[in-house]
Amino acid sequence: MVQQQLFPVGRHPRVSIENLTGSLEVWGWEESSIAVEAAGELPEISQEQDLLTIRGGVGDLTLRIPLGSRFFGGSKAITDLYVRRLSGHVSIEKARDVVLSEISGGARVSNCAGNLVLEAIQEPVEVLACGDSLQARRLGVLRVRQGIGGDARLSELDEADIDHVGGDLEVHQARRRCEVGNVGGDCRLEENAEAELLVGNVGGDLRVAQAQRLHAGNVGGDVFIQAVAAAGVELGNVGGDVSGVALAGPLRLGHVGGDVDLREIGGAVEASAIGGDLSLAGTFPAGSHTYLRVGGDARVVLPEQASVKIEAVVGGSVSGVGEPIPDGSAFSLTYGEGAAILELQVGGDLSLRVGGAPTTWSLRRPFKPWLWSPAWAQMGQQLGREFAYLGEEFGRLGREIGREVTDVVREIKRQQRYAWYTGKANVDWPRERERSGEMAEARAAVLRMVAEGRLSPEEADVLLRGLEN
Repeated sequence: MVQQQLFPVGRHPRVSIENLTGSLEVWGWEESSIAVEAAGELPEISQEQDLLTIRGGVGDLTLRIPLGSRFFGGSKAITDLYVRRLSGHVSIEKARDVVLSEISGGARVSNCAGNLVLEAIQEPVEVLACGDSLQARRLGVLRVRQGIGGDARLSELDEADIDHVGGDLEVHQARRRCEVGNVGGDCRLEENAEAELLVGNVGGDLRVAQAQRLHAGNVGGDVFIQAVAAAGVELGNVGGDVSGVALAGPLRLGHVGGDVDLREIGGAVEASAIGGDLSLAGTFPAGSHTYLRVGGDARVVLPEQASVKIEAVVGGSVSGVGEPIPDGSAFSLTYGEGAAILELQVGGDLSLRVGGAPTTWSLRRPFKPWLWSPAWAQMGQQLGREFAYLGEEFGRLGREIGREVTDVVREIKRQQRYAWYTGKANVDWPRERERSGEMAEARAAVLRMVAEGRLSPEEADVLLRGLEN
């Protein structure tokens, strides 16, 4: 027999649920009260002003929570939910801030207008639209559609699949795979040594430390990559600088607007164009083919007892070879047996650092002899100017990427506002940012402490009411 109770609430309703043996279903309705329906043993329920506390109970629980009204019509989520220690599944639709912690089943959250905190959920989690920030920790599988309006912070999970993030993204300790569409801000992926990382366009900077494989689209800012396994790294165009350390596999780059600094590189490297300077130190394994076009200066460090054949066109001077190579030259150098190939086009100067003299070397004149000397040097200088221009263009492109990703979120908001006004839909994400950035961060910190058990829902309620007042 289903038992139902009604609890009238005010403008900022909150519900705290703990220790429920069963599943939970929550959706919004346009009443100024909370309806509680229990399919089994009735839990202990108490109310203090706008906070409704539900403890214990055996059997499934259904809640109907109040929705607010918008000035131009339509409804908006106004109810916060704290759910901790639940043995079944959770389904929530149209809430404001939501905390889910220690859930034995799975979870589905639709149209969360505010912050969403997910912790220790054993079965897959599906999120359809999160209007503000998302924090997820100790999950199996997380899938997000219709985006995250603010920042996202993920840690200790098996898999994540997110279509887009309006703010910054952090991922730590993903165990298998993490796939994210566009990121409007910075992207930080660390301690994911066994995971495959797939990222679309990034408006800000990209930082990756430890991964099995990395594949990323265009990046508006700088890129730092460290300790990626033999599966390798593939990047699109980069507006800023690129730094890489301890990359075991191949590295492929599009156009880079700034400088490129690569150390301890274990595979081949390809770059369509580098607008700034290049610094490269690698092992150049046998059979690898490295191809680089550099607008500025290039510094290349070869390993001891190198087995590399270098084919280079240099607009400026060449040093470190031990042979009389004139400025503005095209030449070939072979070290050891020449088992690896390194092709360079350098607009500025080239500096080589190598343990010994080349086995063989030769100058290569252009097909038309009258292009030799000053004309050949001018070609290198022109190459440098063109790449520098490319660097400026891709820096601009990178900044545009960030704006475009943010515009995606704005466009979704605009379409949904239109739907509210015309009555064609009753959608609530993303909500209007009526709070300042500092207040949103404070709310997120309070919710995180509730999920971690450092604050009780009652203590959190006092803090949140203080923030709102």
